[in-house]
Amino acid sequence: MAAPRQTIDVNQEIVDEQRKPTKFLESFFYDHEILIGTGSPEGVVEADPTRLYMDDAGSSGSVLYIKQTGTGNTGWIAV
Repeated sequence: MAAPRQTIDVNQEIVDEQRKPTKFLESFFYDHEILIGTGSPEGVVEADPTRLYMDDAGSSGSVLYIKQTGTGNTGWIAV
């Protein structure tokens, strides 16, 4: 099951004084990493809408998918 959805507050600092990512930004991207597998995620990978999936064996037009609808293992579309 996917991690709970998280948003960035526009007032939240995302870089520090040295222009390095803050812990908040690092954790945001860690929680929203791209799921990677072999083959289409449709009917196989459970996730919440907006999650990304990369097929490491895909061909042109079927490499990157986004979860468009639902919370189960269907609702993926190639992008």
